[in-house]
Amino acid sequence: MSNPAFMLDDDLDVRRADLVGYYHPREIVADASLTLSRRRALLAYWLSDVNAVRGAPGLRRSKAGVTVSVDQLQAALCQLDQMSDSVPPPENAPALFA
Repeated sequence: MSNPAFMLDDDLDVRRADLVGYYHPREIVADASLTLSRRRALLAYWLSDVNAVRGAPGLRRSKAGVTVSVDQLQAALCQLDQMSDSVPPPENAPALFA
């Protein structure tokens, strides 16, 4: 029996197969059916060394064989940062600084 305290959030649990169907990082950024944290997790996973192309450290390849540059993935993550900065916090969110 697993302990729920140690389970990963569904948004953060990413496998290589989750990238199938995406042909460019901008498609993940534009996928409104995903939460921002899920988009970030997918991009970060694609950027990870597990998807590195042997002999080409600046490239990453998805399970579907889609190859993109590290720069494209980092640019997509920056775009998500800009999107999250423009989202106002919920009205009932506690103040971080007094």
